[in-house]
Amino acid sequence: MSASSPTNAIARRRWAALVRHAVGRLLATRLGRFARASSVGIAIASIAWVVVLRLSDGAAAPVAAVPIQIAKLAFWVVAVPFALAAANARTLGDKKEGTEALLRIRGFDTTAIAVSRVVAAAWVGALGMLLPAVTAAVASAASAPSVGALGERARVLLAVAVYGLVGGGVISALGGAADLVAPRRGRWLLVTATIISWALSDVVHDPRLSVTGGLGLVLRTMVSVLGLGKIGP
Repeated sequence: MSASSPTNAIARRRWAALVRHAVGRLLATRLGRFARASSVGIAIASIAWVVVLRLSDGAAAPVAAVPIQIAKLAFWVVAVPFALAAANARTLGDKKEGTEALLRIRGFDTTAIAVSRVVAAAWVGALGMLLPAVTAAVASAASAPSVGALGERARVLLAVAVYGLVGGGVISALGGAADLVAPRRGRWLLVTATIISWALSDVVHDPRLSVTGGLGLVLRTMVSVLGLGKIGP
């Protein structure tokens, strides 16, 4: 074992602790609490949705599409609020409350603290989307009437998992980045950039130019690649 290994391990633990601190701060905000509650609530509702469909329509119940609808809902009700929370003057708040000063006393530099906020935002955004999307996909798979249907729903699980990781992680990280660029107007920057990109994509008819359209394209691409076209995003 090299002499640097213990040092690297300590550095990784310190970094992980810094990110956990940023996660805790983000989850403690009003929007963070709303997004977390929404994530859990949608996950529970998705199970109920699958059960009701299965009981009412039997084996022909269209439950394979439920996880995709849940993932799309979670983007707007979970990931976007996390992004807005991350963009809402987190840097100024930490400085005002003395949190950043305490972290610097403990040996963390300003850059590491700033990056940890962005990483924390991406982490909670991705996990917040994954919880309801994966829950819905597992419930859908559990109700599969055949091996063939189970295989299809396993592919749905993969599609919504990738979408949750990318969609939730990216939009929330953008919120954290907006706070770094404009500490006093982070939310306005995030919303303005999203609206402008949407307008531009609408004018040129290219969804890839839109923040939300580009992330939605991730789900549509996964659905197409995995042969789930009949279910659709």
